[in-house]
Amino acid sequence: MARNIYLPLARQHVRAGSRWMHEAGTDYWLMPAGGAVTDPFGAASTATGDELAENGWTCTSLVNTVGSAGDLLGGVPAATPADAGVPNHALGNATGDLLVSPVLFGDYGHALMAANIAGKKRLPNRLVLEAYAAFTVATADEPTSGFGFFEDATTTTSATEALQLAFISSNSANFELNTNASTTLTDAGAAVDNAWHRWKIELLWDTAGVVRANWYIDGSHQGYIVPTNDEAPYAFGAHNLTTNRLGLGWVHIYYDWK
Repeated sequence: MARNIYLPLARQHVRAGSRWMHEAGTDYWLMPAGGAVTDPFGAASTATGDELAENGWTCTSLVNTVGSAGDLLGGVPAATPADAGVPNHALGNATGDLLVSPVLFGDYGHALMAANIAGKKRLPNRLVLEAYAAFTVATADEPTSGFGFFEDATTTTSATEALQLAFISSNSANFELNTNASTTLTDAGAAVDNAWHRWKIELLWDTAGVVRANWYIDGSHQGYIVPTNDEAPYAFGAHNLTTNRLGLGWVHIYYDWK
């Protein structure tokens, strides 16, 4: 009997964004430092190795922002927190603010590595991005202001729509998921607001053999798009254009077996 039938799934967490390109794992975390002495979103420096820009990321002009005004655990326990406040986050507060990770995720080799770490004989069948984030300004139709997965050709020009694989933004009225600069490969979701939400993008092959990107806001399924194929491996990224602004809290990217 294969041991993965009776043993629990072994997950390996890479717990700092600065380690993404240096460590193998099933789960990858990005955590804002909340105004700590070491600013992970700062310029590359010889003083410390913790800056993302020293570890394969593009990181342009983001503000490492301290959280505030939240109750303990978000308030009295409830399905929706009564007073979550503002978390530690990276604030995009100017035109051209850009964050792009190393190009790592979603290809056969990276998925095979995750399967070996997890003790699984089969590849994962989902690549998932979860984030706690807010569009602090969402009044413009700006498909390049937001966050999500970028394609394999990602460079510092990742702000362009053509490099988006599955990217959440605002069209001024609704949040939407976009891919590849296409007006037909767009799915509109909930009405825009400026609140902090739990966002999720889930990439998988559907039963018809088509790549699908499902997306969720606070656990509510918004819909899906069909991203272009032949674009792995992917990068995580976020960008501000002219008007809309993003506050990015923690990010969790992981492989899953279902």
